[in-house]
Formats: sequence, structure tokens, C-alpha cells
Amino acid sequence: MTAAGRHVLITGASRGIGAALARVYAAPGVRLSLAGRDSGALEGVAAAARSAGAEVTAAVLDVRDAAAVAEWIDAADAERPLDLAVANAGVNRPDDPFGAAPDNLRLVLETNVLGAAHVVTACVPKMTARGRGQLGLMSSLAGITGFGGMASYGASKAAIRAYGQALRGELGRRGVKVSVICPGFVDTEMAAQVQGTRMGEWSAERAARFIAKGLAKNRGLIAFPPLEALGVRLLTVLPGVLMDPIGRGFRYRVDERG
Repeated sequence: MTAAGRHVLITGASRGIGAALARVYAAPGVRLSLAGRDSGALEGVAAAARSAGAEVTAAVLDVRDAAAVAEWIDAADAERPLDLAVANAGVNRPDDPFGAAPDNLRLVLETNVLGAAHVVTACVPKMTARGRGQLGLMSSLAGITGFGGMASYGASKAAIRAYGQALRGELGRRGVKVSVICPGFVDTEMAAQVQGTRMGEWSAERAARFIAKGLAKNRGLIAFPPLEALGVRLLTVLPGVLMDPIGRGFRYRVDERG
């Protein structure tokens, strides 16, 4: 899956799904604007994309910094108008036994929700002025129904899902496509933080290919793996007497690392 002649921007591109998406989109004629926090890993991803023929710029960036995100996106768009921006950067942190520890909850929400919003805020005026463009917002199956031990992460991803779905309806009338991406478990460093049953885990490469295909088809919700995605959706419509015992069977523990 390539995007010849296009300009694709990806946050959280130094590892995991973001890095895999950069590899999927890397091709001659493509411009990639990549951002991440790990400079060494990010440069490795950029070098691989250049080897595949893409034109690449890489920036070490914390998406919580709205001014820095806006400056980066302004510069990237000035070089070549953005066609696709994937707000992928995210973190996961442990919850305390009674819910989300306040400091960890704040970090997760600021990174996963506000970080994505900073990308959207910088991109939307440019895309709507041109009457074209596309946004991909990284949510999770944990944003469709909550899982024990991941309250803060699930809350952040549920917010992104609602945010993206609302934007799709609003921006679609102005020529801007919006897709919400809801992965299940993907074999990444972030997933390695999570202790528990990781059903249907995909490789990052397989996930990136599936996401790129869904974006190319302008799917509103790109949820996978398909069977697990269906199961999670069904949980949301079950009566509490059935859902509660099932939900108690899915508990996870998140390590601090990562």
C-alpha cells in the first residue's frame, strides 16, 4: 500500500504502529513527515523510508506541546500540502487498584487526547481551505469497552473515538475525511507493558497494512482484528447481568516501562 505523490504525516513514528505505517507508505514520490520522542529510533525509521525511495523529514517532538506541534505542521505543510495526517502518538501507564492514578491519568489524557487534538487543530484549517485532506486518529478496542486495569488508557481512547466520529460528520461536508482507528493487541513495545491475555495479537506490519487499506477506503471506523472487534462491540449491547461477569474475566496489569 503506497501513496505515490502524497504527503503523509505521522506522529509516534519512532516505534510500533507509527513506524510500521511509515514503512508501508514509504515509496518513490511520497513525502513523509515523521515525529517521535526517541531520536535514535526515529532516525532509523526515517533512514529505512528513505531507502525505499521516500522523501523524509523527522522531528523529535512531544505532542503535548501544542505550539511545537503547530510549528512542525505549519512547516511541513508549507513544503508540500498535507494529504494525510495520522495522530498516532500515545502512551499507557498503570492504574492504581481503585481506578486511574491522577498523575498517570493526566499524562495519558494529555498525550493520547490533547496530543491528537493538537494535530487536528493544526491540520484542519489548511485542509478545509483546500477542500481536501484526511485525518486518522488512533483509538483502540479498549476505547469501545473498558477493560479492568486500563481505566486511564481506555478513557483516553474512548475520548478519541467520540472525538473522531464527531469530526467525521462535521469535516466530511468540507472535503476532509476522518477515520478512527481501533486496534486490538499489536506486537509493540507498548503492548508488552500489558500483562494479561492478548487475544488475536497482530504484528505491527500487518496492522499497518490493514490501517492503510482502511484509510484508502475512507472507512469511518478501522477496527481489528475483526473477530475481536466484533466481540468488543457485542459486549456494549449485552445487559449488565451478562456483561459484568464477562468483563471481570478481562483484567490487565500495565507495567511502568515504555
